[in-house]
Amino acid sequence: MFPRAFVPVFFLTSLVAQAEAASPALNWDSAQSGAFIVSMTRDARGSLWAGTEDNGVSWFQNGVWTHFGSQDGLGDDSVYALAGDRLGRMWAGHLKHGVSVWNGRSWKNYGPLEGPLGQRIFAITTSPIDGDVWIAHNAGLSRYSLKNDSWTHITRASGFLSVEPNAISFDSKGNLYVGTACQGLFIAAATANYTAWKQVEGAPSWPRAAGGQGLPSSLINDVLVDADDVLWMATTAGLARSADGGQTFEYLRGQDWKAKLAGLRNPPTPEDDTDFEGDPLRQDWVQKLALDGNGNLWIGYRSGAYELRRRVDWMGRWQAPRDETPFPFVSALTPFDNGYAAVATYGSGLLLIHHRELFGLLDAWLGSLAEDTFREIVPLLRRAFTDFSLPERRQLLELAGRDATAPVASAEEVEFDWERGALVLPGLYQLLEVAS
Repeated sequence: MFPRAFVPVFFLTSLVAQAEAASPALNWDSAQSGAFIVSMTRDARGSLWAGTEDNGVSWFQNGVWTHFGSQDGLGDDSVYALAGDRLGRMWAGHLKHGVSVWNGRSWKNYGPLEGPLGQRIFAITTSPIDGDVWIAHNAGLSRYSLKNDSWTHITRASGFLSVEPNAISFDSKGNLYVGTACQGLFIAAATANYTAWKQVEGAPSWPRAAGGQGLPSSLINDVLVDADDVLWMATTAGLARSADGGQTFEYLRGQDWKAKLAGLRNPPTPEDDTDFEGDPLRQDWVQKLALDGNGNLWIGYRSGAYELRRRVDWMGRWQAPRDETPFPFVSALTPFDNGYAAVATYGSGLLLIHHRELFGLLDAWLGSLAEDTFREIVPLLRRAFTDFSLPERRQLLELAGRDATAPVASAEEVEFDWERGALVLPGLYQLLEVAS
């Protein structure tokens, strides 16, 4: 691999540098704010909130962290769930004391007599239909109506047969998906006012394959519904996906799936995944999921690794693999708008991860060149891009990314140096991942 110091990284370097310049310096102090972060979200104004185990919650605005603890009105200092509502309030779910709500000035705690039935809160989200706040806890689910200022509780008596709801998410129609610790997925329709529940159980044992059909595990760590109403589930046996509202599922395992099965009575054989085509996940135990503004799926793992995948090609890794990171498992992911994300860890505090995969793609391409070719092409790349006018650069990018059958501007429309362009296009094809 040639050192990047010799590379005129043309417009890619500029894009990454701009993203880093725009990213906030989070300056998280683990000693003061806590190293064990267990929840994270952004409020309506885009400010970041982070909940910790035993150290309260912190709010990041205007470059400064404000810390809140039980002395400020929180029910207790362990905040395992965070969500903002339509009124701009922040809801914090506790280990032993229900929920606390921040109204912009102060906190107020709500226990089982005036809030959710359960004291241990696992997840909080809001409905896209009416803005109601839904809370998953150790007694089932609770719904707070913004319109009526009232509570409704859903328990085993209501047909919801789990007391271990790990994660909750809505689709655009208001249908509710609840992932549980041991009992798979529960689904309720908005049209039935959440009175009828469908349970989808995972495989009774880990699948003996790198991918396939069905829900691979009943232990669901996270649930996410994207803008196309596709359901994504983080499980202990890979990533699961359903494009039909939970009727059918497909899954992809991590690259360590065989190692996990090696100690069983019937370990996997090479024939177990012969017919499966797909690039495995970095790890089999998927902990957290998030979507960025471009619709890319961020995946956080139990052992601290993470990666990005395109939703449309989720079985093929599109970002350069990262080196293994030294922090514990990812407890929350919050992407921002310029290709970076806040990563909450259990033990190493809060990290700001920059979108450096562009450098990885560039390095991979340059590293594939012979030394003589490298020395010849680098000056040509630099000369080509610096000499192109803005319209020429635009057309060059269109050529690299266009469909083979799509019309392009003629040479008469834009004065274009095709000889120099031909020198640059091969690299762009690889960097943009399009066919030449």
